[in-house]
Amino acid sequence: AIDDAIKLSDFVKSEPKVGIGRNDGTRSAEEGLLYRVDTKRLDKIEMRIKISIAEYAQENLDRSVVHLGGETKLIQIKKVGQDILDIRKPDLQKGQFKIYLSTPAFFTKYGWKPDLEGLFDIQANLVAACVGKPVSIGGFDMANNKPKPMLKAVPAGSVYYYESEEAPETILEKIFGKSISDVMQEQGYGIAYVGNFKKPQHD
Repeated sequence: AIDDAIKLSDFVKSEPKVGIGRNDGTRSAEEGLLYRVDTKRLDKIEMRIKISIAEYAQENLDRSVVHLGGETKLIQIKKVGQDILDIRKPDLQKGQFKIYLSTPAFFTKYGWKPDLEGLFDIQANLVAACVGKPVSIGGFDMANNKPKPMLKAVPAGSVYYYESEEAPETILEKIFGKSISDVMQEQGYGIAYVGNFKKPQHD
């Protein structure tokens, strides 16, 4: 129900910032280049991510401050229990299931939908899908000192609805928490989760 929905605005705080434009030659403020940016930050909520760190780098890691992401934002690492980050598998019912993409995925065979038969030998009939606009993903190849080719990926948040006679245990074992991307699975693309759905009944 709409009344039970949680509003994102309850957990986001506005932090307006004012800046100036500078002349690169004189390093002084440019006249008329005063601007204001309405930035946001999370409030009353924390984000937890699961990462793998080489054993040699784990010593004294708790509470350390590191750079994260392309903008090199500072974050503090805090160890938490394994069970806190583990997502419980659902009690999957036989006959119908849905797949949710938690990270972008590359589907080279069909373009916008996963190849369950080719990757996992799972027979399933796609009955519906909610797929977002493709996202462009590239990067920089440090080894060869050149940009990586820009590729189109199905965005995170996309959902696929299937009918299948496969055993629920098989579907959960092969797909839940695994990558269903055709390529670059080792980089975390296409991490998927499985859930139940009921097909609408029409009179």
